[in-house]
Amino acid sequence: MILLQVLPEFSQSQLVGLLQLLIAVALAIIATAILTRTRSVGTTIEVRQIPDVVPEEEPVVAKPAAVDKVTTKIVSILDKTEAVPLENIKQELLDYESVLGDAVNTLIESEMVQISGGMLVLTEKGRRMLELMKEKKYSR
Repeated sequence: MILLQVLPEFSQSQLVGLLQLLIAVALAIIATAILTRTRSVGTTIEVRQIPDVVPEEEPVVAKPAAVDKVTTKIVSILDKTEAVPLENIKQELLDYESVLGDAVNTLIESEMVQISGGMLVLTEKGRRMLELMKEKKYSR
């Protein structure tokens, strides 16, 4: 109503329309800000993008067995200390550098490990899984 007194040349319906437009713009800005927000974990993990067109020189080869092998090696390292600097894991598994990122991502996605302060840390879920694996191994 104050706007009607200040701007007498605009009708009430025009001002309501303007207010609706301003609200729509504000909501669009908020939605864009939410959708483009990024999260960081303190350490950079290399995420490889799969190209839309794969050059003929680079055949795409799935390496699930190698990823599983490296995942098992990482878990056995964490079984001893529960937290290891990422650089140490990189150095210890240098021969598996091509699948190391995939193995770490697999463990993070399964919530067995997390990255904190440049360290790969075994989570509570990871500890429970290790205990179950040990129990299975010793019960055979």
